[in-house]
Amino acid sequence: MNKQELFSYIKDYSSIANKALGQNFLVDENVILKIVEALEIKKKDQILEIGAGLGSLSFFLSEKKSSLTLVDIDQRMSDFEKKLFANDKNVKVINRDILKVDLSKKNKIVGNLPYYLTSDILEYVLLNAIEATTMVFMVQKEAFNRLINPTTLETSPLSLLINYLFKKETILHVNKNAFIPRPKIDSTIFKLVRINSLNDEITSTYLLAKNLFKNKRKTILNNLALLLNNKEEASEILKASGYEIKTRPENLNFLDYLKINRILLINKQVIK
Repeated sequence: MNKQELFSYIKDYSSIANKALGQNFLVDENVILKIVEALEIKKKDQILEIGAGLGSLSFFLSEKKSSLTLVDIDQRMSDFEKKLFANDKNVKVINRDILKVDLSKKNKIVGNLPYYLTSDILEYVLLNAIEATTMVFMVQKEAFNRLINPTTLETSPLSLLINYLFKKETILHVNKNAFIPRPKIDSTIFKLVRINSLNDEITSTYLLAKNLFKNKRKTILNNLALLLNNKEEASEILKASGYEIKTRPENLNFLDYLKINRILLINKQVIK
């Protein structure tokens, strides 16, 4: 099947998209080429695509002749991909929930992420794709603003982790007409290039931040006191960290949480 036949097939069978899985098939070749270009693919790369669907992006990725793993939770999509790439030895198809896939050996990850699972998928990828140096994702515009380009009030542990581990680059804003079926809002493609490695300390710091964000209306002091079940101890740790007790979770960056976490570890307080 050539690309014209593939795009024609996708348009003819767009009605099979599963709304519950957030399926929207990308059919704009110019947008696809921008994604492929952003990945800067080399032949030795180990690439993984999340939610490969009917293979519009996968088709162009496969032309690079690198190792390519396509993951989709929908059995129908995986069956189609297996037929589409039956003669391509570089392509492997996995029918599985991405949150249950081993990402540890992949150095480049790409995907059009469903809105309702954007945060869950990004968190899983960031904490498990330890060898990934480059990631290119397309998300709905609202999710992009919330996670990649948040205001102070929208800041979250996940946005802090992304900002610490990666250099961020906006690639392209994508009109909803680039998809079949057409979603309700536009999307944004962004690129993450690793600048810091993941290790146990970074992971535990992220878990600490998640705990201290559970009640965003409360101060860091009150959240830490709840976590330690000891307000006096929490106050002493914040004083040692150099932060005001009235500081709120969204006012700290990842390095601030890293500092607090190190003091907790010195005091033999392990956050899980």
